[in-house]
Amino acid sequence: MSLWPHLPIQLTFSPTAWTQSLHTERGKSLRLTAKFKYHYRFMILDLGDISETPIEIFFVRGPHKWEVPNMPEDCIGFISYHGDDQFMSAGCSLSEEVFDDLWTRLSGTGDASAQLHLGVVPLSVDSNRDIVWHQQQDRFLFIEETEFIFVRTL
Repeated sequence: MSLWPHLPIQLTFSPTAWTQSLHTERGKSLRLTAKFKYHYRFMILDLGDISETPIEIFFVRGPHKWEVPNMPEDCIGFISYHGDDQFMSAGCSLSEEVFDDLWTRLSGTGDASAQLHLGVVPLSVDSNRDIVWHQQQDRFLFIEETEFIFVRTL
């Protein structure tokens, strides 16, 4: 059960690059570089629009204990904003089944387009329907769920 009384807000990202790596000790890892995709803006309160800010998301296989302050136990990842460098980073654990399926799909021919939806808390939506992150209050956003959508044109 989340600490926040509302449902997670879905953030949509369009990948610009997927990186797959094999390491002798860590095994498989996936990294996604992406852009935020939404009809409205993604804002940090008192900072402004970060809609064009790139994000790198690292996916790990299986449960992972993230060392992030105040992270609810039921969340599977986090997002942080690095204002000095103008980018966002994230870490997210996926079940072995989802990770392995994603790995296999990405190892294919690459002719499918993909989108990533992250269910994230705590965020709000303002009167302009912009997504707002109160970063001074909540330094990290927390990922409650993921959805990968692949579209193959015929």
